[in-house]
Amino acid sequence: MRVLIVDDHERVRRGVRDALDQALGQGVCGEAGGALEALRRVEQEPWDVVLLDLSLPDGNGMDTLKELRRKRPGVPVLVMSMHPESQYGPAARAAGAAAYLPKGSDPETIAAAVRGALGGAPSGPSGSAESPVRAERTDSDGLARFLHDDLAQALAAVKINLQLARGASERAELERRMSESLAAVDSAIASVRRLAERLGGGR
Repeated sequence: MRVLIVDDHERVRRGVRDALDQALGQGVCGEAGGALEALRRVEQEPWDVVLLDLSLPDGNGMDTLKELRRKRPGVPVLVMSMHPESQYGPAARAAGAAAYLPKGSDPETIAAAVRGALGGAPSGPSGSAESPVRAERTDSDGLARFLHDDLAQALAAVKINLQLARGASERAELERRMSESLAAVDSAIASVRRLAERLGGGR
């Protein structure tokens, strides 16, 4: 099984990759840090499933989803996002997503979604996604973007690694997961400090 993980945060990609390795065993997980890289890799390499973050630095996630489905209609795309499903889930499914997962889902939930997607991918886009796309563009900068990119992503990485640590069977694996979690916590703390400086005008 070949799964392409598309997310601009390296810690999140690594955590999802490790979660899939743990839950699914054999397989190949590739990574892409943005929309252009994802589209290039989908064109050049065979993939069974794509896991796609909607918030990417070089392209609108919903547009990327539609383009992935256009280029490879037989490859199911699972959306993983910090945004609530009520906000983007219906539009993502209308654009062709096989499922909508909250970022930080436990390994078995991610694995089950991958297995389910392989059982039958959507045939293609239907309906309109205009309103959610406009909302995502509105949130693409400013405070909401800052919180999403810095704080929420760091916390998602913490959650994934703690879930993996809970299932670790060896001490070395447990220590590695705890180290990853602590690094992500440090990143979250730094984000809060930057946010405080921003809101306080640098005081």
